[in-house]
Amino acid sequence: MTLGPLVRRATVLAALLALAAPGAAAPAAPKLRLVVVAGAPASSAAVRQLADALATSVDRRLAATKGAPRLEWVHRPSGEIAGPAGVLEAIEDGLADIGLVPLLDEAKRLPLQSVVWAAPFGPVGCRAQAQIQDELHAGQPAMREAWAAAGQTYLASAVVDSLNLLTKRRLAHPGDLAGLRLVARAPVARWFDGTGVTVLALTGRQARASIGDGLAGGILAETTYIRSFDLQAKASNLTRLDFSAMPVAVLAISTKRLDALPPAVAAALREAAGDYAKAVADLHCQRAGEDREAMRLGLREPTRAERTAWAAALAPVARDCAKAIVARGLTADKVLGAYMAALRARNLPEPRAWDRP
Repeated sequence: MTLGPLVRRATVLAALLALAAPGAAAPAAPKLRLVVVAGAPASSAAVRQLADALATSVDRRLAATKGAPRLEWVHRPSGEIAGPAGVLEAIEDGLADIGLVPLLDEAKRLPLQSVVWAAPFGPVGCRAQAQIQDELHAGQPAMREAWAAAGQTYLASAVVDSLNLLTKRRLAHPGDLAGLRLVARAPVARWFDGTGVTVLALTGRQARASIGDGLAGGILAETTYIRSFDLQAKASNLTRLDFSAMPVAVLAISTKRLDALPPAVAAALREAAGDYAKAVADLHCQRAGEDREAMRLGLREPTRAERTAWAAALAPVARDCAKAIVARGLTADKVLGAYMAALRARNLPEPRAWDRP
């Protein structure tokens, strides 16, 4: 008789007894894998904080929760799974669990989320804008439904510091805009209807070359963006109108994946999303102040009355934008009203009541 089967049975029995013994370590549970995709490069503040703030905050919460599983984070910045215009679809198609969805690249599918871009002179504080976006998503069903249509759930917003004008020539009043060729994001073009401004949608590197060559007279962008592309080397006049801190992306998660997660993990993700939004907001607003000081620009800070005059000089873009979206059967008028109400509830300066005639 061979001893092989007896030896194998003894080995198995010994292993079982060892596991049952008092104080024996249980086998480590497999980690839950979460794939996080972004359309921006790994060097951007919002993408860095996916690891530094979001993942760290979730892991800390789970470590303090008895019996909670551990996570394996797989970060995929721009180009690895999707570019800026493909993040929403990457989550929708199951290629990623969580993503940083650029709002302006998804304006057709998320039109209500872009209403704020039609209402300049909003909050200057980055945290305030992030909180307002949370409130809008909580209080406006149509905004949540847009994410649901893509099989996703809103978690938080990534906000950049306030947009300002950097130009080659000094701007003293709104009339100085006439004839200016200005680099800006596409939605901003609507702000300047009737002012004589031509808006150019260019990348940061293209903007630097165009301003340097005289093809553009300046840029409307956040201070951190201006400094990151060294645009102050090509134009030296900063008119600090503080058009608004703006949401540029949303942290979203696959609803199917969220519903399948253990309750402790789902709760940790929702809570940590707030930490992520605060970290991104604080980084941008703090850096903006540091960058303004470092760039040593010719800085002009208009008075409140002058800022109101600049707001009055712009087209009624918010109401026009809301009407166009309402014509598609969406409640943009309610979103705009809720946005303005949130500003008023915080007693923030209101150079123009965009929701009123």
